[in-house]
Amino acid sequence: MADFDGGFKIAARSSGAGLSRLGGIPVDHWEPIGDTVQTTERLADRAFRADRDGSRFVVYFEAYTRWVESAPWSVLAKSGLLSERERLPTRSLIFILLPQGYREQGGTFRLETAPDDPTQQVWFREIPLWKETPEEWWEYHHGLMTLFPLCKHGMEPPDAVAHAATAIK
Repeated sequence: MADFDGGFKIAARSSGAGLSRLGGIPVDHWEPIGDTVQTTERLADRAFRADRDGSRFVVYFEAYTRWVESAPWSVLAKSGLLSERERLPTRSLIFILLPQGYREQGGTFRLETAPDDPTQQVWFREIPLWKETPEEWWEYHHGLMTLFPLCKHGMEPPDAVAHAATAIK
């Protein structure tokens, strides 16, 4: 199987603001988090400082070729590390590339010791790509166009790849 994770990291670096917009988080300003410490260095290509209407925050992307049950745990841990490091709230977006094994998470993961005794919670947005209908503005974000063939575009696969390649050129 292809290395989709590596490809997604390239898409995030080149078109993070577009991915953020696709995930429902438009931004006014965007900058990569580049000078990371060891605990967060593996997140650097998927984490960005952003602001919208004067509110500053971190946008963190996770991507899974196929859904795995450990995804919410990963987002809980990594978003906490990023928030601690940056001293900002972290908005997490989980992109799921293929539908195998996926079941909607409802955008939250909550830990509790008993039903009325919560201990931790993380909120995130899930973006199952096969449900996304590409929009014209995607063509201005080359990283999004690399994901175009995985989306609900109404084209035959070879035509979708050709369309994406033409837009990227």
